[in-house]
Amino acid sequence: MAKKREWSRLPPEIARSIAELLPAIDLPRFRSVCRSWSSATEGLTPSAPVSLFPWLCLVSSGDQTFPSFFSRPENRYRHFCLSPDAAAARLVGGRDGWMVYLFNDDLPVLINPLTRARRYLPSLASLRAARGGARVLKIVLSAAPSSPAASVLAVSLFDDRRSLAFSRMGDDVWAPLYPLPRSEYKSVAPDVPVRFTEFVQDVLFHDRRFFALLRSGRWVLAFDISAGPAASLLTYKCSVPRLNGFAPNDKGVLLCSAPCGDLLHVRWKKCAVSATLTSIVVMKLDSEMDSWTEVEDLCGGDGSLFLGCDQAVMLCNVPEVKGNCVYFTDDYCNPRAASQVVRVYDLEKGTVEPFFSPWRIGGPDDVMTWFTPSLS
Repeated sequence: MAKKREWSRLPPEIARSIAELLPAIDLPRFRSVCRSWSSATEGLTPSAPVSLFPWLCLVSSGDQTFPSFFSRPENRYRHFCLSPDAAAARLVGGRDGWMVYLFNDDLPVLINPLTRARRYLPSLASLRAARGGARVLKIVLSAAPSSPAASVLAVSLFDDRRSLAFSRMGDDVWAPLYPLPRSEYKSVAPDVPVRFTEFVQDVLFHDRRFFALLRSGRWVLAFDISAGPAASLLTYKCSVPRLNGFAPNDKGVLLCSAPCGDLLHVRWKKCAVSATLTSIVVMKLDSEMDSWTEVEDLCGGDGSLFLGCDQAVMLCNVPEVKGNCVYFTDDYCNPRAASQVVRVYDLEKGTVEPFFSPWRIGGPDDVMTWFTPSLS
């Protein structure tokens, strides 16, 4: 019978030599094997850089303990074990390499799947009870938990899409953000209509404020909550250009923050028969003119959008990414799709082409989203 090898006794210089050949993404798992390997690789800078092309993440609705990640440039899958208690959790957001999970529909936990680091936000139990048990649809962060910023702010969007709450890491409770009492709105934003309980289509952190999109872009609220829920509220009653073939209240609407500083409003329409995406329009907010204007290119033609899991992410000047395009998965427009294909919409040509097919999804409630890996 072969003798079992004790890999922890591998000479430190050999362990370090092996680690130097690994991609940066795999280094944390190498270090976690044992203490001796961790010590041997202390201060090591990997030679292989991390690709900037985002990974495609599949989170199973039945068990979210082992999310799967697919790297297109490497044509490779990676599987990370979060923890046994993540099995019944629900993915509700993410940012800069961190994923936001909701445990028991009440406790938001921020997890970096590569390093297994965790950060916590206050429980939502009391706030959900006050809203008749409403579930949280989405949690938006101002920055990654590892950010050197003084604090990380968070906003929760409830599934009635008419309620927003605000908190930060270190707080004990969540504070109501929208709707606020009319008297408070009038004191900070006198132009807000008396009956202001509009349908919130999306929320995004941009330029030090949280923006809420209402009425398909006809109203935009900008909350500066660095000093409290209603410290500063700006309102924009925007004109929206007529878009050929787009209904006034299409549900295909997202906000996106562009690296060039623009706040973008992304809309798409689907074929009524096949439910496949047929057209995408991107607009930017002109705050001086209170209007949305259609853009012909993304960041000078070097930007690309990635749509998934109720969020939009833009990247610029990434070698593996085709500029002025939108990447999305079939399930994003048709959750019941039998197969999953990543497609590319060319904004200039107005065409949709298949890009790659990473897997066949397991169930209609499974979640596919884009993930930007980070070791911090």
